[in-house]
Amino acid sequence: MTVRIAFLRAVTLGRRKVPMARLRAVVGETFGTDAVRTYVNSGNVVFDASGARGDIERRIEPVLEREFGFEVTTFVRSEAQLRRIVDEKPFR
Repeated sequence: MTVRIAFLRAVTLGRRKVPMARLRAVVGETFGTDAVRTYVNSGNVVFDASGARGDIERRIEPVLEREFGFEVTTFVRSEAQLRRIVDEKPFR
């Protein structure tokens, strides 16, 4: 298993209200893990999953759409990928 971070587009915008507790439960059920965390009310989810990034994205997007009633564009990065981005210090 690899630590993954899923960034979910616009899940707390306007009428789109996604309860973070339900989001954690859905992601946990989808990937068979209870190691799921969200960051504040952002819609960003940290969880354990195996497989290729694209496969994880294709797996989670339709589940979230069925659960919450709207399309949820998702991009997933590994913990190592996110660390590399942060280490590059892309912003001053």
